[in-house]
Amino acid sequence: MKIPQLALAFFLFLSGCALADLPTGRASDLAQSLKNYQQATIDQNVDQVMMFTYPGMFKILPKEQMRQGLVEMYGKGAAPKIRQMVFSTPGSPRPYSRGQFVVIKYHVKMEVPRPGDATPDIDRHIIKIMKRQLGEAVVVIIDEKNSLIKISRDTEMIVLNEDNQGWKMIEKDNLGWLIRNGALPEDLAKMLQPTL
Repeated sequence: MKIPQLALAFFLFLSGCALADLPTGRASDLAQSLKNYQQATIDQNVDQVMMFTYPGMFKILPKEQMRQGLVEMYGKGAAPKIRQMVFSTPGSPRPYSRGQFVVIKYHVKMEVPRPGDATPDIDRHIIKIMKRQLGEAVVVIIDEKNSLIKISRDTEMIVLNEDNQGWKMIEKDNLGWLIRNGALPEDLAKMLQPTL
């Protein structure tokens, strides 16, 4: 039995990506950054997705290795397909030693391939794993007709402009992992720790 854990891990990685095409990182650029991030994620554009990656991720997983993983997953159709991302209105950015950040709530809908050998027992197991990984409030629907697992959830994104490199985004699910691996500035990690 192959449970789409790799696809789930990929979704969590995707959500930890961030936009780098607005060099000023001004608060007024934030809305456009969110829009560009949303489009690149939905389009599954590897080069743009790589531009979005928070640089601290590369302290844990080398950039080329991450890129190759994306190419392979997109090529095999194993990557989650983001169907919708709806961001709430961001609040005012807060300062930290290397820049500023804001926490933004958003709603995401995505689909992952259903295993070809899925049975009702496997489907129940997949739903259990998704709820354990993404929280009990996640909505998971098994679409047998189209062989898809449809996921809908509310979550949060940490959006930051570090060293004036433009707005970057980190999925809240990746935050603990980044903090444990020392990939965030220490003062920012302390400020974000209570949100875990």
